[in-house]
Amino acid sequence: MRIHSKNDFVAGLCIGGFGIFVLLEASALPYLSEYGPGPGLLPLWLGTGLVAFAVLLIVSTLMYPDSEQVSWRKITGPAAAWIGFVITTGLLGRLGFTVSFALFSFFLVLLMERRSLLAAVNAAVSLAVAFYLIFVFSLGVPLPSGPWGF
Repeated sequence: MRIHSKNDFVAGLCIGGFGIFVLLEASALPYLSEYGPGPGLLPLWLGTGLVAFAVLLIVSTLMYPDSEQVSWRKITGPAAAWIGFVITTGLLGRLGFTVSFALFSFFLVLLMERRSLLAAVNAAVSLAVAFYLIFVFSLGVPLPSGPWGF
């Protein structure tokens, strides 16, 4: 059997591996609680879905020829955005949601969308303030705060 798209095959293996990891972690959590669904319900079904879609991707890669080859140039943009998101998630505990989200928005607008510095600063500040006003003031939802209290 010949693999028609190495990219999809490797992506399927990675997604499947992550799905198996989620399933293993979810198995340690209770599926039900005395009040209804337990903390293991969502991760269990999320892991199951990830594994199922990974199997579909791998099988379709093996069965059907690839109509378009994916180049590294097409992958770098989404990969950079994903890496920025992962870094932002890591900064949440140190800088808080508002500052981390502002930095992520700044990165997306300036580097990914290639807009001006003024547009990036405007988008970052506007979005961070909007999220803060909506969640903290309007809804009363506490967001992770940084050393500056916001």
